[in-house]
Amino acid sequence: MPRLCLFRHAKSDWFAGPAGDFDRPISARGKRDAPLVSAHLVAEGWQPDRILCSPAKRARQTLAIVAGFLGGDPHVLYPAGLYDASGADYASLIRNHGGDAATLMIIGHNPMTHETALRLAAPGPAPAATGLARKFPTSALAVLDFDTAWKDLEDQSGNVIAFIKPADLSAK
Repeated sequence: MPRLCLFRHAKSDWFAGPAGDFDRPISARGKRDAPLVSAHLVAEGWQPDRILCSPAKRARQTLAIVAGFLGGDPHVLYPAGLYDASGADYASLIRNHGGDAATLMIIGHNPMTHETALRLAAPGPAPAATGLARKFPTSALAVLDFDTAWKDLEDQSGNVIAFIKPADLSAK
């Protein structure tokens, strides 16, 4: 059963100097939040064997934090489309790059990460119950399971098994 982990990049630092959007680094809050979610991901056994990561600096920095918790060596790709694509484009990237991955992770941006989660989630109470229907904050993680191969992925075919926000973990 293929599993998709949609991870929105860590909070970025809007005041980090003259860097443009693509080169904006993560903030102190991002450096605090991403490890919380990464540790939870590993504790739940959701480690990816393939990661699609936006080439933007804040996404690559988020990947470095996640990778520090994985202990393995997942195959990482940096499709340019993860930086400025739509939710439909993210779904297409999943179909094209999922391959034989048992667990695929995307480290991307909003609104595309949120749009993709809502597009792929099966109708029902899970998106609303988890808060996924409302907001997808930085360093949040949506986990969906599918009954089909990545190449055959369809809209509304994913079972939302978790939606983890840093605030959920820091309150514990």
